[in-house]
Amino acid sequence: MRKALQHFLLVALWFFGTWLVLSSINFTEILNIEQMTKENERKLGELILDVIRENHEEVEVDSVLKYVVGLKDLICGANNIENSSLTVHIISNENVNAFALPNRHLVVNSGLIGYCSSPEEFTGILAHEIAHIELRHVMQKLVKEVGLMMLMTITGGESGSRIMRGVANTLSSTAFDRKQESEADASAVEYLEHAGIDPEHLASFLFRLSREKGNIPKYFELLSTHPNSSDRAAEILRVRKRQNFNPRPIGGGVEAWKMFQEHVNDISNLNLDD
Repeated sequence: MRKALQHFLLVALWFFGTWLVLSSINFTEILNIEQMTKENERKLGELILDVIRENHEEVEVDSVLKYVVGLKDLICGANNIENSSLTVHIISNENVNAFALPNRHLVVNSGLIGYCSSPEEFTGILAHEIAHIELRHVMQKLVKEVGLMMLMTITGGESGSRIMRGVANTLSSTAFDRKQESEADASAVEYLEHAGIDPEHLASFLFRLSREKGNIPKYFELLSTHPNSSDRAAEILRVRKRQNFNPRPIGGGVEAWKMFQEHVNDISNLNLDD
């Protein structure tokens, strides 16, 4: 009887010990990128873009693209980021939002351009989203929330429109986790510093965004995708105080930014009316 009891206890200890070790391993982190090849990621990015384009017009006016790409290139060039493979898409959408897609695609809604008060604020948002791309947060988020096997099925050509809409919605309207947001903020501050842009503009944007929480406007998707905005803004300012910045005007300054906003608004209104 005693031997049987000892055997039972040993088996129980082995079981719970094994369970404890396995539960501490983040299999999502281990499997997520390794099993999703570059081709899988490329297909996934294109499929999601197709869904977005089915519902919203993409702005393809040269003057608009040149302005936004110039700000993106400013961040990339100052931080040795491969900018030729990072593609910006401007969408006629009133929602105040920007989000990253697989395969280094960055989607910017016209509503975000209309909401930002300066080119520095807008570039701060670009820096934050570029950080998510560089840190591989996009695929990590999809694997966690959609599932590795589902993503493999989608890129294997077995995706339905409902599934793809769900995947697109995951990236555009659900938040990264707190750790990923903090990492992206820290990288964005570094990117902005190297580009000669004061990250205080990004903090001001987040503070302003947090004040909208009391009465969330209809078109503020950015509030759902970027929670705890005031806390993040405060942390950005704490980091900023430890750095020395020599900011310089970008994008032609505030007046040029206002003209650009009006131009984008006119184009978007035409697209939305079609």
